[in-house]
Amino acid sequence: MSKFDTMDYIICAAVLCYGIYLTVQNVRLFLANEKVRKEYLNKHKDGYTMVNQYLPYMIFFLGFSVIGIIGIFVMEKNTKDELYVCFALALMAIISAGMALDSIVKRRAIVDDDGFVYEKAHYRFRSILSMDPMKSIIKNIDILTTERQHVVVSKKWVSICMSAFWRGRNARKIK
Repeated sequence: MSKFDTMDYIICAAVLCYGIYLTVQNVRLFLANEKVRKEYLNKHKDGYTMVNQYLPYMIFFLGFSVIGIIGIFVMEKNTKDELYVCFALALMAIISAGMALDSIVKRRAIVDDDGFVYEKAHYRFRSILSMDPMKSIIKNIDILTTERQHVVVSKKWVSICMSAFWRGRNARKIK
């Protein structure tokens, strides 16, 4: 079994720290989202719609994480290259677990007649200044709020939001 050189240790430690940093950021975002959702659900007992589109993405990332963990234990670690592959699989498992949490946060929301809860905050429809399509392969919408925050959501999610907005607006006109 060959040994790592000092530079190999430094590079592997730096890359591993970055992967852990990314995962910790995703865990923090998930916990902040859970807090905002619980606060909203405690204040509002009904009149909202839960939008959950995260399941296929979460399964995809958790599958990668499981493949990485299984690969670490199944693989023989006789040469230096195989040790690098094990390190890469561990890094893939860590980052994929964080991305599974990120997919939950970014693909679920609570929508009511007045606004929506997404990521770390509750946004009111009245606070939206503009909704601009982004120029990329994946067609997302960039929502600009009065607080100058940019919220990037999917096109499908915007259609669900807008139907709730018009439903609420029509209900207010009838009253």
